[in-house]
This record gives sequence, structure tokens and C-alpha cells, in this order.
Amino acid sequence: MLQIGAGQRIADYLLITWRTAASVALVFAFSWALEQHSGRGDMGAAFADLGLNLRLPLASAGVLSVLLFATCYAINLGFTFLRRALRRNAKFATVNILPQTMWETVAFSLILSPAAGIGEEIIYRGFLQWALATTTGDPISAIGTQAVVFGMAHLYQGGLGVLRTFAIGVVLGAGTLVSGSLIPAIVAHILIDIASGIVRVPPPRAATAS
Repeated sequence: MLQIGAGQRIADYLLITWRTAASVALVFAFSWALEQHSGRGDMGAAFADLGLNLRLPLASAGVLSVLLFATCYAINLGFTFLRRALRRNAKFATVNILPQTMWETVAFSLILSPAAGIGEEIIYRGFLQWALATTTGDPISAIGTQAVVFGMAHLYQGGLGVLRTFAIGVVLGAGTLVSGSLIPAIVAHILIDIASGIVRVPPPRAATAS
């Protein structure tokens, strides 16, 4: 991608998208293996278990998507202002991934954000939360555990980034549990990522490389 002039950030977006797609493929492969092992052999039912269903009416799914987005965006803003109040600079990796040009913004919004929104929801709120709830019989602890793992996966964002991501994971996990569908969380996640790439309130401070 760099050789054809795509730019470093767009090349990074495509690489992250490819890695996310590969992770989702592994989840689906593992789900298929579980279906075969259980003797049910019904991938439609397996997808429904992961929350990939249309159980909610369109209007209800839309309302819940907006509520989840608004709540998570408020969390984002809260942690942004907290970081500034504590005079803590954003980590270099966090700021560096944000788009700076028009074409980077287009790629971020139309490629990376949908890939991350769909992929991370399938992995964390879909497969991991379902597997934990099924194994333990406790959906509340499943929400908390998947949110911890989700937060730790964002260690490159620093301690505040991990806490912010954990809080968002709890909200999206609760929305998935209440609705029985992953669709509102996917929509909300995509919108959160797009907004983070377009809206800078306030603009990020100079990043630290450590």
C-alpha cells in the first residue's frame, strides 16, 4: 500500500482491518467446531447465540443503538476531560492512529471503523461474553470479565485508556444482554469510532511515545 502512495496511516488501517477479519474468521471457525462437537451442527443457531440476529424490531434496535452510542461517547468525553485535568498526555499510539487528512478520514470512517466495530463486538460481546455466560451461568460476571479483557487489549492507550475501554465494554455488554442482539452494540461501536476520528473535543495534546 505504501508503494502505491496510500500513506502510512491508510496502510495501517488496512493492516488492522485484515487482522480483525482474521480474528473474526477464527471465532467463526471455533463456533463451527463447537457446533460439530455438540452434534447440533446448526450455524444459524450458533450465529444467534453470538447475538447475530434480528430479534429486535428495527425501531427498537435503532433507539438502543443511539442510546448506547450516546452513553459511550459521553464516557469518551469524560475521560478526555479527565486526562486534561490530570495533565496526562495521550499515548503516541493513540494519537498516531487518528486520521489527519481527508483521505485518511474517509478510510478511517469507511474501512477501519466498521471493521473494528463489527469485529470487536463479535469477538468480545458476541463470542467471549456468550462463552463465559454459558460456562458460568452468570451473565453479569460475563459482562464484567469480557470488559476487563477488552480493556486490557487496549493497554497501548495507557491506564486511563484501559479504564475508558473497560467502561465502554460494560455498557455495550449490558446492551447486548438486555436486547439479546449484537446489532445495536455493533452500530454504536462503529459510530463511536467514526466520531473519534472526526470530532476532537478538545484537540489532543502532544502525545508521549512511552
